[in-house]
Amino acid sequence: MLLNKVRLERVRQYRNCFVGLELWKRLGLDRFYEALLDGQTADVAWSRVAAVLAINRLCAPGSELSIEERWYPDTALDDLLRIEEGKINDTRLYRCLDRLLPHKKALEQHLKQRYGELSIRPIFHQLKRRVKAHVLVAFLGYALWVTLKQLLVRKNLGAKDAWSKISPGKALSMLSGLRSADIVLPTTDRREIRLRRITTPTQEQETLLAHLGMHLPERIDFDYECSADSEVG
Repeated sequence: MLLNKVRLERVRQYRNCFVGLELWKRLGLDRFYEALLDGQTADVAWSRVAAVLAINRLCAPGSELSIEERWYPDTALDDLLRIEEGKINDTRLYRCLDRLLPHKKALEQHLKQRYGELSIRPIFHQLKRRVKAHVLVAFLGYALWVTLKQLLVRKNLGAKDAWSKISPGKALSMLSGLRSADIVLPTTDRREIRLRRITTPTQEQETLLAHLGMHLPERIDFDYECSADSEVG
């Protein structure tokens, strides 16, 4: 092992996307959309693309192009959702919007015990169905937001103490320092060992995650093998 050559690569946001995915699962939206959207073989399961769209609305709302070019590459969602690198683009995101809309009533039925009318900022597109689809995705993002808010209250973070004024936005901000990265360890036989790890949370972050019933994995499993492509001098 060449310790003087150890380096970090692929440093990305882990924080809010992890929380967003946990909320997505707690609402049963992963299983809900798997049943509705994943009947046919696709490069990326449409239920996972739907999760990308909704988590973006929770964390950093933006256009499909901005998701592809700026937001998604800086997150660890490819690891969390098991999506191959380079598979998320604006075309696939738009196609997912078209697949979500026919299931609007089923979604409302799925969530009707939890949420009422939404107040959202409209996003306009040339195609009317895309406008409606964006409203639906905004609904999904809002559902995640309200679920986080309910968890904060239910976990007694609203008591008269240091947590008394915490909001979903504040909670997400508190977790903003959590990132994932590859520790690259060059070997003497010109190979590289990659260890994907998550930064150690602060005490405040650990306390918040514990109150929410969420536990960070110690490591991220991925399929990269020891590489012989790198030149190490």
